Amino acid sequence: MNKLSNLFKDIHLKVAKKQIVKNNNNFNSSVTNMLNSAFRWFDICLKNLPLEPTYQQLTYKSVIAYFIEQTPSDPKVSKGAMLRQCNPRGGLTIIQIFLDEQNELICQSNGKPYGRRLVVQEMDEEVTNCFGKEDIIIFE
Repeated sequence: MNKLSNLFKDIHLKVAKKQIVKNNNNFNSSVTNMLNSAFRWFDICLKNLPLEPTYQQLTYKSVIAYFIEQTPSDPKVSKGAMLRQCNPRGGLTIIQIFLDEQNELICQSNGKPYGRRLVVQEMDEEVTNCFGKEDIIIFE
């Protein structure tokens, strides 16, 4: 089992639009960079990840299981991210992806990102609470 899987087992996560070290003096710059990255990730994933079958309910257990079981062997992978967006046909589009230390999207040799895209009708209470009012969760 690789380093990332061990980290996910400990389930350390940050819920935010941003991933910021508390003592970072460049707060606004960091927020802007993370938001820009999230928009870019979502756009890339919508174009490149196949849509999985619709889930009635996304559970916290299934989110963590995906990150543990599907972590790519790419040594650059150091964390995961989950993004959500309202789906025009109902429910939410959920994207789970893998990032490097600099919060850059990790892609396969063919240019497609590692991850999955699915539509869910609802999220369980744990996932809902993790997102709070934000649309991104970083799993470290």
